Amino acid sequence: MQHGSLRAPVRVFLAAVLLCLTFLAAPKAAAAQLQNVNGITLLSFDSQQIVSIGNQTSGRCSWYALRYARTILDGKPCSGSGMWSNGAVWSAAGYYAYSGSLSDCLSRLYEELQAGRPVIVHLKTPLSAACPSTPTA
Repeated sequence: MQHGSLRAPVRVFLAAVLLCLTFLAAPKAAAAQLQNVNGITLLSFDSQQIVSIGNQTSGRCSWYALRYARTILDGKPCSGSGMWSNGAVWSAAGYYAYSGSLSDCLSRLYEELQAGRPVIVHLKTPLSAACPSTPTA
């Protein structure tokens, strides 16, 4: 399915999830600090480190997501070495997949964020296929 065919509500939901993934983190994130900005808890991180990784290229969205997440968690730019082999190698970045119903996935997403573990979410339509990938402890 091409991204252009997503309906507006799905795009809004995806944008909200990406915003959460970018700015929410847990107290356990070693290099990042949580801060309260106008009643919203945000994750502070060095944006120049994210910029240094560059923009996502076609077909490598998951690899960049892993690199961005590891950069925020580790406090230094992630090269992504070993995290791509004809597709993202989630385990190389310390992540694993989770699947279930939409309700289960959303509950798991919330639990992981509350526990201080940032997640990467791959959305498909219908949304019942949305589940987080979470870092291993």
